[in-house]
Amino acid sequence: MDTVEHLSYSPPKSIGFGHAPRKRNVFDAWDMTQRFLTRNTQGALRTDILVEAVGPSGYAGEKLTFPSQERALATFGAPEKSEGHWCRWRIGIEDVPKAFELFSYAHASHQRKVSSFRFCITQDFRWRGIDDTTIAGSYLGINFDDFNGMFFQPAYVFPFAFDAQEHRPWLQALMKDSPFRLREPYFKRALQTKAGNSYRTLKLDKNWLTNASDA
Repeated sequence: MDTVEHLSYSPPKSIGFGHAPRKRNVFDAWDMTQRFLTRNTQGALRTDILVEAVGPSGYAGEKLTFPSQERALATFGAPEKSEGHWCRWRIGIEDVPKAFELFSYAHASHQRKVSSFRFCITQDFRWRGIDDTTIAGSYLGINFDDFNGMFFQPAYVFPFAFDAQEHRPWLQALMKDSPFRLREPYFKRALQTKAGNSYRTLKLDKNWLTNASDA
């Protein structure tokens, strides 16, 4: 039986927060992200969404220039958990627009000396425009932090091998449409294990995508 090979993409842990958006303005970045997901994927957000806020001062007594915790209390009610200056809420998908609005105000208003508000969402999906036969699909984590801004943590699997030329136009169009830049070194070969329920990954040659595109 031939080994099934796909193509995977995920940034290494060494790059920290993940990928920064192409658009510097958070409203533009969020709009581009939603358009990308609508056009290219079919799936749903995970329902376990946590929101954290610090106030009225930072962990070490830093003066905060935006009342993130006060606004969060007014928006989401009593927190699920709190300790000292820190509070945490568990919100539903319907409250994501409210969380983004609060993040955008905090991000624009304070001097960014310390984080005062953050939340993260994750979308599980399969790709549109192609027969997605991957084991468990893909996901995209999106972090919103008023100090660090908005950044992405993707774990993509594409249902074709790295050298499948017939799918190259689809991949290149998707990369161009992405709200963040996909970097060539972060792609890997993904070989299904004998059990068929997971992958083992192998590095690709340097410039594998660029060289193939120039051929």
